[in-house]
Amino acid sequence: MKVEGQQIVSKLSERIGQLEVEIAILSIQNEQLKKENEQHEQPQEAFA
Repeated sequence: MKVEGQQIVSKLSERIGQLEVEIAILSIQNEQLKKENEQHEQPQEAFA
């Protein structure tokens, strides 16, 4: 039972690490998109 618990914790820790990396990547992409968006801000009519 204890070994199973340790395996579960290990897998969860690994998954959390992967998610932290994904979050970091998405945060960077989000910042880039925000900057692009600020550069391209135009009135809506321009797209009509």
